[in-house]
Amino acid sequence: MARLIPSLPIYGESRSGLKAELKVLKILELGLPSIYTLFHSVGWSLVPKSSDVRGEADIVAVNQAGDILLIEVKSGSVDFSADGIFKDYDGDRVSVLSQIARTHGAFKKRLKDRGLTSKIASILVLPDARIVSETVQWSKEQIVDVSEIDRLCTKVQEFLPPGLADESNQRSIIDFLSDDLCIEPDVTALIGSIESSTSRMADGLTTWVPRIRAESRVVRVVGTAGSGKTQLALNRLRAEDKLGVSTAYFCFNRPLADHISRIAPSRTCVETFHEFALRLSRECGYKVDFSQSNAFTDLERKLFEIIESYEQSRDFIIIDEMQDLRPEWVEAILRLLKPDGHALLLEDPEQNMYSDREQFDVDGEIEIRSPENFRSPRIIVDLINALKLTTVTVTSANPYVGRFAEPLVYTTEGNDVINKTSLAIQRCISMGFQPQQIAVITLKGRERSSILKEDSVGPWHLKRFTGWFDRDGSPIWKTGEIIADSVFRFKGQAAPAVILTEIDFPELSENFKRRLFVGLTRARVHWEWVVSERSYSLIKAMLAND
Repeated sequence: MARLIPSLPIYGESRSGLKAELKVLKILELGLPSIYTLFHSVGWSLVPKSSDVRGEADIVAVNQAGDILLIEVKSGSVDFSADGIFKDYDGDRVSVLSQIARTHGAFKKRLKDRGLTSKIASILVLPDARIVSETVQWSKEQIVDVSEIDRLCTKVQEFLPPGLADESNQRSIIDFLSDDLCIEPDVTALIGSIESSTSRMADGLTTWVPRIRAESRVVRVVGTAGSGKTQLALNRLRAEDKLGVSTAYFCFNRPLADHISRIAPSRTCVETFHEFALRLSRECGYKVDFSQSNAFTDLERKLFEIIESYEQSRDFIIIDEMQDLRPEWVEAILRLLKPDGHALLLEDPEQNMYSDREQFDVDGEIEIRSPENFRSPRIIVDLINALKLTTVTVTSANPYVGRFAEPLVYTTEGNDVINKTSLAIQRCISMGFQPQQIAVITLKGRERSSILKEDSVGPWHLKRFTGWFDRDGSPIWKTGEIIADSVFRFKGQAAPAVILTEIDFPELSENFKRRLFVGLTRARVHWEWVVSERSYSLIKAMLAND
């Protein structure tokens, strides 16, 4: 089986022909021996970092000698004529052979500029078309059409034999392809691929937790970030809703509750603990004055009075992010359960960022633990473990490696943190992420954050919570293209690209470790981090010692 770089194949339909390329890529990955390395979606430019003369090689194969085969894949029909091979793109007749020649020439030039030696050959693969007539412009032997697709691996090895092993040259060529040519799969497709793959693998909790049979009415799942707890919650809510039973979902964090309410079954009651307390209090005619400093304490006290005689109305309850709740809050919620009802408790103690919260047991619970992180790229899990952000080592279960993001270091002078955050956004945009796929997350609280006081960072407007609510109690947001929030409010959520900013701490205390852990595990594909000078020194020292 050949080695694949990037490590995860691209899926989806973000550009024309992607399915065909994936089909060819999978055939080669499974059919070629391990001495071959396959690169896919290889962007190139004639001049390093230039954006003027650019192109892309669909698949690049490298043998153990460091020789290269460029594989051009054209899906659908193509037109053979005496003057060449052509492909129609929305009415534009494009020469396939010119594309191949341009890519071939660019690779030769860039290799020569780097002082590297490698034999280069090119072939054309037509997974959907047959050769109907030959052209003097290109040898039929250098084409694999649909009739020969089963012999694709054999044909590739004819044009790129294994060669004599030359580890040094092979490594130089692989480094050149990885670094100098900026190997980047189509980001939109990569997002779909990772989310699809990690969702399938994170099915573990969803599959076997419902199969557990025990006398206890309460199942407690202690799972690390990205272990599939939210996936499990939604699966159970939907399954119970189909049975027609009454369901409810509770958490501490309002943004998480808002998020779940949009994707949970419409009949499921979704509330934060304090929304739940407020609703029951109002039903009993109790008025809460939130202008008073003790408003929430009074609200909790009133709830504890009411709940003693309140109707047991729910067949199934989920309490999410339970590490954020106090034991008396959980007890009050569980009083809603009918005598034959069941509850699912979800938590990760490593994500507890509140100093007044402690772990506690629930009567009669059975506990399940899951240390595997399916969401985060492997490089992020490696960083989490290297910085010892958790008390227990996190296990990476994501096949996507990702790439290390060099910190952007800011000074405390002027607007440097905002300027560096703008640069981090630009990095993500340059990689192909759309603004709506990026989340700017500050490690500071909303009141202390400089970022969350801004309406825009660089040319990008921020979608952020204003701190105000409308008459219905819904949060009022500033409109913008890139979401910005605190790490406290973004818990339980994730984004393809996450920018952690205002990372500033005098020492890597347990509280800051947990903030950084939560922030890092919000990223599905890529992360950037904007770090103060003093924090950068601490992080660099820890990584050097690891």
